[in-house]
Amino acid sequence: MQHRPGSADTALGTGKLGLWHRTLDKVDGKWDQADRGALPSQSIFLTGDQKGAYLLGDPATDARFLPVFAHSLEDTGGYVPHEARKVAATLLPDILSYEPGRPAAYPKSGRTLTDDVMDAFISMVTNGRVNRDNVGPHRDIMAAFPFLGPPHQTRPAAQLANVQDHQVGDAAPPAAVFNMSFELVVIPVSDVDRAKQFYGTLGWSCDLDFSDGTEYRVVQFTPPGSGSSVIFGTNVTGAVPGSVQGLHLVVSDIEAARRTLVERGIAVTGVFHDEGGVFHHTSLHNLTSGPYPERKSYASYASFNDPDGNSWVLQEVTARLPPRDKADEIHFTTQVIAEMHREMGV
Repeated sequence: MQHRPGSADTALGTGKLGLWHRTLDKVDGKWDQADRGALPSQSIFLTGDQKGAYLLGDPATDARFLPVFAHSLEDTGGYVPHEARKVAATLLPDILSYEPGRPAAYPKSGRTLTDDVMDAFISMVTNGRVNRDNVGPHRDIMAAFPFLGPPHQTRPAAQLANVQDHQVGDAAPPAAVFNMSFELVVIPVSDVDRAKQFYGTLGWSCDLDFSDGTEYRVVQFTPPGSGSSVIFGTNVTGAVPGSVQGLHLVVSDIEAARRTLVERGIAVTGVFHDEGGVFHHTSLHNLTSGPYPERKSYASYASFNDPDGNSWVLQEVTARLPPRDKADEIHFTTQVIAEMHREMGV
């Protein structure tokens, strides 16, 4: 429930409420219940006839589904039976609690459109082994109804015309553009526990440490503020331990980041830059000690290795590259600006 100051909360009284919704479908002139719910992703615990009965039911009879919910939690989260039943009891009946007059916040009192309910759900069903989905809450909320954010922009009319006019034998129509978010890097290591201790020392979040009890183990870590993660483990890659080189971690202050890692006991090189001004060479004779003059963005580095020799590079980024026609020479090296101008034909 999206609470807004000045809403009709006063009409609801002061007692705690249990909210749920249902979807009705008109069939042969009669409205039949087709779906219902309140908490996120509840029906994934059920299959077949059980799922159908759940969707057509109501919260007053939800106790009958407690055993199947508990059994699913034993499988997904490794809960022992009495713990699984206790957690399942927090999910049933399927209602969303709300206290009028209290700020909305999931799961104690309703929910707001920016509450990351899936992170809470994932943490619960995995018994804390996975704590987030790396998607994040909605941030593009509109001030007025329907609140959920502006609709996706339609494709340009010219592009639609090109697709509609495409004939058999013609060149392929323009491909639809869709997001592809870089998510994960697999790190080859020889000692999983040693690697886990190292990446934990960096201050990274351990999202997952899963083993199926045989020769298979997956450990996932995410750097602070990163949308991408790393995994390592047993039988997750055939690459040689230590063979991953030059993974870059972007920081806003190279010297502060280096100092923090050194204080954590990590062996980090001194800050360096490449006189070429665009990225950095692999050979040492091209590199110069200290940050790039005037601390131009993308141009100062420091590096460190994990225990197996997989290498990481800290890169200072204080301003992101803009579109080529809006390049600002204040923030970037002369070499980067010259290349952008060359691409524009300036």
